[in-house]
Amino acid sequence: MSIELLMFKNIDELFKYIDDEINRVRSLLSEYFRRLDELRIKVERIKKLEKSISSIAGGAIKSSEGKEIDLMGIKVVIDPSYEQEVNFIEEAAKSLQDRLTVLQKIRKAIEPLSTIEDADIEVLIMNGVPVRIHIRIR
Repeated sequence: MSIELLMFKNIDELFKYIDDEINRVRSLLSEYFRRLDELRIKVERIKKLEKSISSIAGGAIKSSEGKEIDLMGIKVVIDPSYEQEVNFIEEAAKSLQDRLTVLQKIRKAIEPLSTIEDADIEVLIMNGVPVRIHIRIR
């Protein structure tokens, strides 16, 4: 879990921070989806090849999966298969999609604060998402 405390001189700076974070997450998601599309094409090609070879060989042929090692709770996969890579990126994309949704909801929810003037804004950010806002009137 990552926790940060950010200071903003006004509410517009906070809006800009959230908007920039939304744009950054969208950009990352776009890249992940592009990679997923490429990998899914490769997975389908491999499945077709395996099916063709298995019909010739007379038995099922299965691609090997990368070897997974657990290092103190961190899973390390050596030479992952394309399917393992797809699952890996899908997991990251799902998490980012959830974060994007939360950021968009927060941005909409705090829109009424746009009328605040002469205030310092302090925001508690947890895992990249604002969870608490302190407004100090100057």
